[in-house]
Amino acid sequence: MEASNREPCAGLVSQRRHWGRWTFPLPSDGTTSEERGDRLAWTALQMAWEEDAHLRPICQVTRPEAVLDFIGSTTGLAEMCHEFPSYLATYAPQLTIPGFGGDFEPDFGRLLAASCAEYGGRRERKEQLGSGLTTDHLSPACSEEIALHHEHLGYYKPSSLACQYVQGDIGGPDPKLFETIDYIFCSCRTGAHGSPTGSVVPSSRAQRIGRFGSGLKRGQI
Repeated sequence: MEASNREPCAGLVSQRRHWGRWTFPLPSDGTTSEERGDRLAWTALQMAWEEDAHLRPICQVTRPEAVLDFIGSTTGLAEMCHEFPSYLATYAPQLTIPGFGGDFEPDFGRLLAASCAEYGGRRERKEQLGSGLTTDHLSPACSEEIALHHEHLGYYKPSSLACQYVQGDIGGPDPKLFETIDYIFCSCRTGAHGSPTGSVVPSSRAQRIGRFGSGLKRGQI
């Protein structure tokens, strides 16, 4: 029962010991037994798939097809991922690389469009907000969580992309399974064209993630 007391709290996962990677905002407590039962059911599901993700393990350097298989074979998880694509982008950023997202490609497309609409005006006005994170010293073109889906990676520096890939947003859900140094070692054992997951990346997408991979390999996290 105690585990179900987690509050969605503006979309952030609280730091209770029961909750970690691959958890999502729960339904509100509600006032009826049916609503409270629904919350308890989602609590049980999340605790089960959180443990499964840890044991397999499923993380940012897992091959995309293995992540998609995990999501598809886990009761309730796909529904949560569709409802909260920003959380999915944090827990499995490799899926945001175009062509790797499976059924979630449309979700990432909408997430990117909304982000570009929010950030685009700043770039047009040549504002300096976030300019220290970009290669052209203008505001980013989108949020970091969906930058790998952007044609120009949101114009972020490799170090910014690498930091987001490993650590996620400050104050947001924590995606890290390993220590930072372990992710650097993983990036040094990449497959074709520098994919951080070891997956074969077609040449048409290789340039999109090459700069990001270089940030990991140089330890810019």
